[in-house]
Amino acid sequence: MSTNYWSTTMSSRASRRRVLAAGGAFTAATAILAACGGDSEDSQEAEQPGLVRAAEDTSKQAKKGGTYVRSLAADIANLDPYIPGAVLTGIVPFTHNRLVALKPGPLGPADGTIAPDLAESWEWSGDALQLTMKLRQDARFHPIAPVNGRAVTMDDVLFSINRQMSTGAQRFQFNSVSPSGLILSATATDPRTLLIKLKAPMVYLLNMLATPTTGHLHILPKEAESGLDLRRQLVGSGPFMLRPEDYTPSVGFTFKRHPEYHDKERPYLDAVQYPIIPEYAATLAQFKTGAVHHYNAIRAEDMLPTKKDQPLISMYQTDMADISYIVCFGHQPGSIFNDERVRKAFSMGIDRDLFIDVNYNVEAFRKEGLPIDTGWSSSTFPIDIFKGWWLDPRGQDFGPNASFFKLDIAEAKKLLAAAGLANGATFSSNHFTTNELGPDYTRRIDMIEGMVAQAGFKAEKNIISYTDYGSAKYRDAKGQFEGVTYRRGPQPVSLDAAGWLSYHFHSQGDAFLGFDAAGKGDYSGDPALDSQIDKVIGELDDKKRLALTNEIQRYVAGKMYSVRWAGGASSFSLAWPAVQNFLAFRGGGVFGVPPFNVNEWLDPTQAPLKTS
Repeated sequence: MSTNYWSTTMSSRASRRRVLAAGGAFTAATAILAACGGDSEDSQEAEQPGLVRAAEDTSKQAKKGGTYVRSLAADIANLDPYIPGAVLTGIVPFTHNRLVALKPGPLGPADGTIAPDLAESWEWSGDALQLTMKLRQDARFHPIAPVNGRAVTMDDVLFSINRQMSTGAQRFQFNSVSPSGLILSATATDPRTLLIKLKAPMVYLLNMLATPTTGHLHILPKEAESGLDLRRQLVGSGPFMLRPEDYTPSVGFTFKRHPEYHDKERPYLDAVQYPIIPEYAATLAQFKTGAVHHYNAIRAEDMLPTKKDQPLISMYQTDMADISYIVCFGHQPGSIFNDERVRKAFSMGIDRDLFIDVNYNVEAFRKEGLPIDTGWSSSTFPIDIFKGWWLDPRGQDFGPNASFFKLDIAEAKKLLAAAGLANGATFSSNHFTTNELGPDYTRRIDMIEGMVAQAGFKAEKNIISYTDYGSAKYRDAKGQFEGVTYRRGPQPVSLDAAGWLSYHFHSQGDAFLGFDAAGKGDYSGDPALDSQIDKVIGELDDKKRLALTNEIQRYVAGKMYSVRWAGGASSFSLAWPAVQNFLAFRGGGVFGVPPFNVNEWLDPTQAPLKTS
C-alpha cells in the first residue's frame, strides 16, 4: 500500500486510530491495512475486466480423477467425530454420512432445505410428534478393516444414536439425558424404518440431524464399540475414505474416493490431500506456486497482492459471512458482567465498522472498484445464519435497542459510572495464542480489547492453552469463570434459527452462556427468554416463527448477555482455475461445511496443470 493511501485512510479515521492505539492494537491494524494494494497503478490493473470470476456449474463437463490439494494449519489430536473440534469439523463430511443433509445452494448460499443422505425419505405425523425415516439400501462402509465394505444397517444407525446420547454435542436433546430434551425415543420398526418420537414439536429436528459438524449425529459402524479405535481411525460410509497408511501425524492426510459410495456420479475426484502446514506465510507461498489448489484462510489484505503476483489464479466473490466469535462474559457471583449496564458499555465500546473494515479489507476492495456488502451481527445471530432470520441492528425494524450496538464512548462511560465503575473496569481476558482457530484469532482479540479500553475497560491477559479453552474451564463452562473468553463453538445443535437460540440462550441449552436475569450470578437464565425460545421451537408456521425470532433479537439486545464480534462482509476467495465448480454449490450457516468434496473436480487443461 502506498504512503499516500495510508495517510489518507488514517486522516479520515482519526478518532478510530486513537481507539486502536490506546489498546495496543494500532500496530496490528496498521500491518493489516498496509499489506493491501491501493495505489493508482494497482487500481488500473484491478479494474480490468475479468478480475473477479463468476462461480459456474460445470458439472456437465466434469471429468473424474485428480488429487485436490488443500491444507491444514494444525494436526488433529482425536479423530472421533463425536468429539467437538474446529479442525476435524472440516474433515468429517469427507468420511461420514448423516441421516439427512443440508442441500447446497446452487450458485448461492444454502437456504436450509433438507436433502436425503442415508435416509432416502421421511414423513411427519399430523401432530409433528413422530418422524418416520426410511433408510437407503445401497450404502456401504469403507473397505477398511474391521468393516471391510459391508452394508450400512439399522444396527449401525441405532448404535450411532446411542453414542450420541452418551457423548455427542446433542445429547441434551434426548429426554432420557435431560428433562428438557424433546426426543423421547428412536427405535426401529423394521430393518429399514426408523421412528423418532418427540415430547413436543421440535421444528429444528431435521436441521439438527443434517448439521455436518463434529459432535453431531454421524453414522458410525457398530464395530466402533469394540475393535475400531475412533481416536485414530475415520471409518464411515462417506464419499472419501482415510486408510491408516494415508495419515501421517504432523505431516498430513490423503482421502481416497470411496469405491462403493452410493452416489455413482460423485465424487469426481480421486483424492483430496491435506498437508499440515502450521505457518501462514509458508502455506501462502505453497498456494502461489500451485502446490496447493485452494487456501481457505488467506487474509483479506493478501487477496489482491496474491492475485497480482499470480494473475492466473481465479478470484471469486463470496457471500456475506461473519467471523462468528462471541465475547462470553463470566457470571460468577460478584462479576462486574452480571450488571447489564457493564455489558452494554462493553458493546458500545466496539467500533463495528472499523473492525469489519480492517478484518475484511473493505475499504481497500472498494477502492479497487470491487463491490462489498457489510453487516453487523445481532446479539443472537451472526449475519450468515440462513437467509431471512438475522435482523440487522442497522435496520429500521430493529427498534431502540439498536443503540447498544453503536460506538458511543461517552454513553459507555456513563453506563460504567452508573454501575459504580466510574474509574473503569478491569477484567481477566482468557484466551490462547496458538493457531487452532486461525492465524488472526489473537490479533482480533487485541483489537476488541483496544477498542473497549476507550470506554474504561482494562484487559488483564490470562493466556491459556487451547485444551483448557475447549474444556469446562472456559468455552464450555456456561459462565462459571472470571472475566471474559472469546468463543467459537462448541458447534451449535442446529443451524436453524430455533436450534441456535436454544443452544446459546435457553437456560437448558447445550452451550448456555450462564447468565441470569436478576444478575445474582446463579446461572439460572432468563425465564422470559426461555419462554420465548420454547415458543419458537414449537412453532411450525415459518412466518409466525420469524416474528417471534425477531422479537427475541430485539429483547436480547437490551440485555447483551454476550457480544458477537462486530459482524462481517462479503469478500473474495482464491483458487487455481483447475478447480472447477468452485463455490458453485455452497453450504449455509456459520458452521455449514461447503460440499466441495463431492461437487468440485479438476480440469487437467487448466493451471496449475497438476491433477495428481
